[in-house]
Amino acid sequence: MRVLFGIMSDIVKKQHNTCIFLKFLEGAILLSTFYFLLSGTFASAATLYLSPPSGNYLTNQDIPVVVYVTSSEQAINAVSGSISFRTNRLEAISISKTGSSIGLWIQEPNFSNETGSINFEGIILNPGFQGIGGKVLTITFRPKAAGEARLSIANASILANDGQGTNVLTTVEGSVFQLNSYIQSSPRPTTQPEQPQQSVIRSSTHPNPEKWYSNQNPVFLWDVPEAATAVRVGYGKSASVEPTKLYDPAIGEYGLENINEGIWYLVLQMRTANGWGPVYRFKFRIDVTPPRPFKIKFVDGPETRNPRPVALFDTTDALSGIDFYKVKVGDSDFKNVSAELAKSNPHTLGPYPPGTHTVLVQAFDLAGNYTTDSLDLTILPIDTPVIIEYPRSLDATDFFVVRGNTYPDALVTIFLQRGLEGPHSFVISSNDSGAFTFIADDHLKEGVYKMWAKVTDKRGAQSLPTEKYSVIVEQNKFVQLGTSAASVIVMLIIFGILLTILVVVSLYIRKRITVFRKGMQKEILEAEQGVHRAFDFLRGTVRDQIGLLSVTKTKRELTREEGKVIEQLEDNLDQAERFLKKEIEDIEKISKVR
Repeated sequence: MRVLFGIMSDIVKKQHNTCIFLKFLEGAILLSTFYFLLSGTFASAATLYLSPPSGNYLTNQDIPVVVYVTSSEQAINAVSGSISFRTNRLEAISISKTGSSIGLWIQEPNFSNETGSINFEGIILNPGFQGIGGKVLTITFRPKAAGEARLSIANASILANDGQGTNVLTTVEGSVFQLNSYIQSSPRPTTQPEQPQQSVIRSSTHPNPEKWYSNQNPVFLWDVPEAATAVRVGYGKSASVEPTKLYDPAIGEYGLENINEGIWYLVLQMRTANGWGPVYRFKFRIDVTPPRPFKIKFVDGPETRNPRPVALFDTTDALSGIDFYKVKVGDSDFKNVSAELAKSNPHTLGPYPPGTHTVLVQAFDLAGNYTTDSLDLTILPIDTPVIIEYPRSLDATDFFVVRGNTYPDALVTIFLQRGLEGPHSFVISSNDSGAFTFIADDHLKEGVYKMWAKVTDKRGAQSLPTEKYSVIVEQNKFVQLGTSAASVIVMLIIFGILLTILVVVSLYIRKRITVFRKGMQKEILEAEQGVHRAFDFLRGTVRDQIGLLSVTKTKRELTREEGKVIEQLEDNLDQAERFLKKEIEDIEKISKVR
């Protein structure tokens, strides 16, 4: 601003011409205003506008005005607003909801000719509306006096269908009409012919005059009043083009083919019994050339260990301008990137796993034309974790433990797969020195397992998986025999009971032999043999249990209780064997004496 005023001062001082200064100031203000309006147009995301935006009308003609909504970037589900007008110029006579995109009216559209206002608020049912030229309602005005009539939109909102009710409205566009007095060219007959109602040009292919379209075959429509007998149509790139092609009788639809790029105007004039009416104009824009070709570049190059590579891409469009970009990596979905973000900031991708990924970028202009570029990006893996300890085989009652080393404070994923079953994954963290330990929460079932691991560092970079290690899980032998430390103790109790019985039986036999030695030699021998068999069975059973505990001792360290059980069994067995041996020797002596 200081530079601008400096220039102004120089002009005044050097030329001393106040008129030149004022003209320069006026031009600067107009240029600034034009730049502001142009910037607002291209930055719009959702627009609420009136159609037609302008026009010349006679005071005896009704003016239908359509409220449209446009949201090309995001679906919307609610529209509200208030339209104001000067009551000394216009009066509202009707509101029509025919063809509206609104499915539910929160506030029924209404108007007041006292306050000069029209209010509406409605909801668009799921999935909402996304596109160009969604109709809200139609208002018919009747001119009251000649002059300029403005329609302004205020207190408006357009809510996105994003579950949060985000107001995405950025632009509102009203209308300005020039109302001209109707001058009767000749005396009217007693019965005056009906005058045609205002015929507003609209387009099914190019509905919004401020938007760009890639369709080169526009179609235009208008309502033909009963009083209209003929129409004249024309088009050109000048806003002052006049209609020259006559259609008699009047038509209500007109199409063009293979129209070149640029900003065009369709003009229409209708004839009644009173002569030719005003000229109506409709602006439409066509752009069929895609944006200029561009190349994708990666800050770290096409090969990197960075899982979040930074991509650079930018281009221009000669006519309508760049609207947005679409980015797709591999099989992922497209993501939209605004033109402003792509121009001012590099775009960060990822994170992505190791491998080669095809990056596809599409640049769209405001007419929907696009240019595409693609480039392969290779993400290199980081070092795999090192497994330093794992059990090659273990009992089903033992816990599965894996130890290893990798990057500090990284996430290590352990995979376990039993036979042909699907693998199970477990995520743990390494410590600040990179060491990690994995202990399975549950005992593993019997079977053959494959175990492997991979790591993800703080940036999201991943390693390739390690080799697959085999682990055999066997059923514990004590479990197979229904034996444990508790069952061994039970066997010890049973052994004590049997030993006691044997001792009692031996004492009883000895007593009986002493008392009844005569005639009892046969019975003594049978008793001796029975004691031998009972003791042999008991000794064999105890020896088997001691053997099982000894086998367990070769695979793992026995608990203190299990060690004491072995010692106690062996000591009791030796004592029982010595006692029975002595008793049997006494019985044999008695037998010999007999």
